[in-house]
Amino acid sequence: MGSTGFSWKLADHPKLPKNKLVAMIVLDGWGEASPDKYNCIHVAETPTMDSLKNGAPDHWRLVRAHGTAVGLPTEDDMGNSEVGHNALGAGRIFAQGAKLVDQALASGRIYEDEGFNYIKESFANNTLHLIGLMSDGGVHSRLDQLQLLLNGASERGAKKIRVHVLTDGRDVLDGSSVGFAETLEAELASLRSKGIDAQVASGGGRMYVTMDRYENDWEVVKRGWDAQVLGEAPHKFKSVVEAIKTLRQAPGANDQYLPPFVIVDDSGSPVGPVVDGDAVVTVNFRADRMTMLAQALEYEKFDKFDRVRVPKIRYAGMLQYDGELKLPNHYLVSPPLIDRTSGEYLVHNGVRTFACSETVKFGHVTFFWNGNRSGYFNSELEEYVEIPSDSGITFNVQPKMKALEIGEKTRDAILSGKFDQVRVNIPNGDMGAPDHWRLVRAHGTAVGLPTEDDMGNSEVGHNALGAGRIFAQGAKLVDQALASGRIYEDEGFNYIKESFANNTLHLIGLMSDGGVHSRLDQLQLLLNGASERGAKKIRVHVLTDGRDVLDGSSVGFAETLEAELASLRSKGIDAQVASGGGRMYVTMDRYENDWEVVKRGWDAQVLGEAPHKFKSVVEAIKTLRQAPGANDQYLPPFVIVDDSGSPVGPVVDGDAVVTVNFRADRMTMLAQALEYEKFDKFDRVRVPKIRYAGMLQYDGELKLPNHYLVSPPLIDRTSGEYLVHNGVRTFACSETVKFGHVTFFWNGNRSGYFNSELEEYVEIPSDSGITFNVQPKMKALEIGEKTRDAILSGKFDQVRVNIPNGDMVGHTGDVEATVVACKAADEAVKVKH
Repeated sequence: MGSTGFSWKLADHPKLPKNKLVAMIVLDGWGEASPDKYNCIHVAETPTMDSLKNGAPDHWRLVRAHGTAVGLPTEDDMGNSEVGHNALGAGRIFAQGAKLVDQALASGRIYEDEGFNYIKESFANNTLHLIGLMSDGGVHSRLDQLQLLLNGASERGAKKIRVHVLTDGRDVLDGSSVGFAETLEAELASLRSKGIDAQVASGGGRMYVTMDRYENDWEVVKRGWDAQVLGEAPHKFKSVVEAIKTLRQAPGANDQYLPPFVIVDDSGSPVGPVVDGDAVVTVNFRADRMTMLAQALEYEKFDKFDRVRVPKIRYAGMLQYDGELKLPNHYLVSPPLIDRTSGEYLVHNGVRTFACSETVKFGHVTFFWNGNRSGYFNSELEEYVEIPSDSGITFNVQPKMKALEIGEKTRDAILSGKFDQVRVNIPNGDMGAPDHWRLVRAHGTAVGLPTEDDMGNSEVGHNALGAGRIFAQGAKLVDQALASGRIYEDEGFNYIKESFANNTLHLIGLMSDGGVHSRLDQLQLLLNGASERGAKKIRVHVLTDGRDVLDGSSVGFAETLEAELASLRSKGIDAQVASGGGRMYVTMDRYENDWEVVKRGWDAQVLGEAPHKFKSVVEAIKTLRQAPGANDQYLPPFVIVDDSGSPVGPVVDGDAVVTVNFRADRMTMLAQALEYEKFDKFDRVRVPKIRYAGMLQYDGELKLPNHYLVSPPLIDRTSGEYLVHNGVRTFACSETVKFGHVTFFWNGNRSGYFNSELEEYVEIPSDSGITFNVQPKMKALEIGEKTRDAILSGKFDQVRVNIPNGDMVGHTGDVEATVVACKAADEAVKVKH
């Protein structure tokens, strides 16, 4: 129990005894209504349900599955399986799709948020495309919302608009598409009278064009892509009303399954294919039948069908359709945040769960049940079984669907004795989890960094994985503090500022724009900010990169830095580079793998001693890179000297020192050397009395360093904490270079165990003294064997490991070695007893 009073622990049920299996069986589309010949449930023979209802009438309850009971705007709003399963799984009501969009449109907030402003960039010179279901059913979309968006966009600069309609006939009456098309055409005609070029561009029936789900039939999405994006379809018409009326005349035709069509001009050319520079919005608010199209529109790498042509567009969904995958990246209205679902509570209390349905409803007992979240909460305690649905036929052709198979699988699960709860969906009356292999974005905003252009790193990635939430991270925190000026007001800067009047300010860190450990623009801002606030003498100690940026880029960075320092010197500030060296050979070791790396930095930065001496940093780097095999990562240490040959910037008593890297792992060892009075890792020779601060605090548990310019993110309630509070026994393992990732970073930048009685952390020493491409297999096999032994021991409920080969060897740039590394990682995963 934390200070907030929140706990995952469930109290015992007042009536249900322990160790009794509970079954949650959802009969999708099943309900009660007046008995007549059109009431299929009444007409059908249902002895099982009849006996359950009549045999225990006190336990038979009718649950409302529409309107406000499931988070929709009014009692007139039809429910759907998705919002129903959201409510069932969460046990609480959340505002849902239509309601969220209504609120955003009514308040005008939709036009102020990031998503609309992102697509708005295309309005001046390109086309806005709106794709979605043309219906007032309120299940996937609503026509009145489309009308409001058309007018709102045109009032805010959209000059050319194309609408790509999907006819319904499923959530509304078959044949109603004609009326909807006439209403839409009237709206577009009104816009044209105001000088807006607004037309319908393409269309098709929802079940045959675009709106497939759970990757059941990608051909459905391809038909939509061909019509909407490429402007190609087997049927061509001059208007949407003509198209629908004509296509509905075919034998057996209905709104759901109309074939794709495009609208053409007098020359026969399509009026609205999507081209480079255009903006696209999918206007459905419900996720399941937009996710596949969203992938085709968003993903650069896509292999589900041949897109033929992939225009460079600005794409946004009405909502974000998959919060776990951040798909799409841009959206007009934020989806509901559904947390603390029943599924989460069950795994936190050790309840073993079996969930099953066929493809068309599999996502309902998994993804929607779990709060619009993909995958397992804990694969050790949950088993999800998907039975493939029939494809290529309508459900009335095989009305029994897979009901019997679902029943048999559930029976077997119950009889196995492996589960405490089973939940299933039998979908016959109404007519997914997605597979459990997922690509997770590990860069940019997905891990708390400022923009999608920011490269991720293992540390922020493991922070997010371990916490299960996104926190603003290093670069973003520093950006915010610099932009607001807060960095100069807080305790850390005022602490080092005491040295400015009579002593030197030293800035030590990685000279790079990689955004993984540091950024050169932040260093430039800090140089100017410090000089404006009294720093008269500044020395910069650079570390060259070549790992997060291209090898050789150090020369350009050095020239940029020298220009900045020259500008300061022109203002009377004594500002110079004092020392340098390659990051992997000087200073930036981690996890106490090789203290000699830190000592080389100490000698150059603090003592002013190095084997190489130069008059400038540009000369130093250019000269040292000429050595055979030299690269930025492993440049030897050097110092800059004056005309007499004396180093220009050793650290002395009274000076201030700031380590400017925002990432913790490769600054922690130097921080110890700078901060600790008692230190025995190497002979420091001379230990000046300084004022030292980190850009951030690198280890919150050790309070290292004690002073820092920007407060790090407070990462609380990590998965590791939850596990020990629920008695879950955990094993974590990696080799030295990534050991901290499955422990320190996973646990929210916290050192040590939460509970040593329930956790075991195993570190396998990494190879030292060589580059990783020399031994590309690293310790993958040893990690696999240790993990296998942990699993077979029966001592643990969860294991987590990091196999680092792909990352560490990949960074060397040696392709052949990286191939070996990937093979080794694969072999480690399949280690058997």
